[in-house]
Amino acid sequence: MLRRALNRSNLFHDRFCNVQNEKLGAYSDEPSCGLAFKHPTPKQGLLAVVVRYSWLTLWSDPGQGAAFSREERAIFGLEGFLPYDIHTLEIQVERAWNQLQKQPTNLLKHAFLASLRDQNQVLFYRLMQDHLSELLSILYTPTAGEAIQQFSHLFRRPIGCFLSYPNADGMRAQLEAHVESLNYEPDVSDPNAGPIDLIVVTDSEAILDPLYMGWKHTRVRGEPYNRFVDKFVKHISALFPDALIHFEDFGNKNAQRLLDKYQSHVPVFNDDIQGTGAVTLAAVMSALRITGQRLSDSRIVLYGAGSAGMGIVNQIRQGMVLVDGLSREEANKKFWCLDADGLLLKSSPNLRPGQEEYARDPSEVQGWKRETVEQDALRLIDVVREVKPTILIGTSTHSRAFTEEVVKEMAKSCERPVILPLSNPTSLAEIDPADAMVWTNYTALCATGSPFPLIQMPDGTTHKISEANNAICYPALGLGTVISRSRTLSPGMIMAGVQALAELAPNDDRSLLPDLADVRSVSVHIAAAVVRRAVEEGHAKIQIKGDNADVEEYIKKRMWDATYRPLELV
Repeated sequence: MLRRALNRSNLFHDRFCNVQNEKLGAYSDEPSCGLAFKHPTPKQGLLAVVVRYSWLTLWSDPGQGAAFSREERAIFGLEGFLPYDIHTLEIQVERAWNQLQKQPTNLLKHAFLASLRDQNQVLFYRLMQDHLSELLSILYTPTAGEAIQQFSHLFRRPIGCFLSYPNADGMRAQLEAHVESLNYEPDVSDPNAGPIDLIVVTDSEAILDPLYMGWKHTRVRGEPYNRFVDKFVKHISALFPDALIHFEDFGNKNAQRLLDKYQSHVPVFNDDIQGTGAVTLAAVMSALRITGQRLSDSRIVLYGAGSAGMGIVNQIRQGMVLVDGLSREEANKKFWCLDADGLLLKSSPNLRPGQEEYARDPSEVQGWKRETVEQDALRLIDVVREVKPTILIGTSTHSRAFTEEVVKEMAKSCERPVILPLSNPTSLAEIDPADAMVWTNYTALCATGSPFPLIQMPDGTTHKISEANNAICYPALGLGTVISRSRTLSPGMIMAGVQALAELAPNDDRSLLPDLADVRSVSVHIAAAVVRRAVEEGHAKIQIKGDNADVEEYIKKRMWDATYRPLELV
């Protein structure tokens, strides 16, 4: 078997099978050849990489460039192929960082990093480790979206495994061949793995140009699509029985449906739904720690009832059920959800699956005041005026939708309003947190979906608004699941991770989440909580004894680190 790996921040490598839609495939690592990993001994500390070939293999895998030692250059015949001076990984990181800064646009920076990944994986990931806060917006949201659209134009070399619909009958053989191209050793993390792309085509005319590299056909939908995904899940579960399958960037119509279909019997995860919900709930729980309120006492208005928004309210509802003991029906009444047509009502003609149980009864809002006499639907300001929410969440991509009128109306009846504009990129955020602070007399508690500048406070200090970025949470949920060899990623396991993340919020009255720069240590803490809950619930296939420190140490030893390993020629 293969220990799959995917983590854009390279926080861990283990059995984590990332399934992406047809547009992706620009991330993670290239399969290796001619290498094998050797178990470490107490004296070694680091895994030795056993090399079966000579300089030709080492030229690219494991590429170290000028970091090869004198001894390694002599043993592998590298003298004459490299400049004389030996440069450490730290010097290489400095050089790569300086080269990156010379790229004029974020898309070109993304392309530079992709090229660096192909040349030297350790250097690529070490650069990410050392500059994660600065690089996340390039390798993740928002630049990743532009790179995805330009995938066929930026293409250099294939990464991972591509499963195309016309070749569905050969899927099992393709997956087995992909496994054989990678290395596997028990209890050894393999950094050489990439995403698996399910190619069902795009209908976007902007992407379907002569350079488009996918199957040129109308998009596969309905039962053919379902059979294709079913076949994949069946084969992946057979080949990797301990794998966590991560559905990445699946569309609104399929994301929640597929999650519901498989999660009872297969370890599956959808970051767009569960990851967004988890990190948002952690921010909410941190805010409630400051205000001294319970989650079940909240009145929550969601503006943007798409898959991400509904995933958020589902996760918060789960918190009300698991933490405060509410029934599902009682928790549903704590939410007022709006989409482009206004407040969701049971009489609304276009309710999507997942929205119905949150839709309000028309009789409940019959006497509510509308902003104008002519309008029929209830708009955001109408709902805020009537509901008097304590928490306002934005996932609408409607720039500056949280107007001064809306925010001041909310602040009238809420001493510490919790305002979470989560749409990204920054230009599409529902409010600038600086405005939220001014309009609430600096009493608002905010977290955003994109980075914002520091806020100048009335006392002359500056305040950094927490970024509710999924990257601080979802890799750790996956890490805890694969470390425990859990049969599922249960609601209880996600909740344990959420509570662990909320515990790490800085001890002040404004910052709601830990800094992304600390994501590796944060991930260990979250993953340990997930592992313990998996064991408690009986989902784990392994038993880890000891206290929390022992569990965290167990996890640290299984996290891949961007360091050059000793080399041995055989």
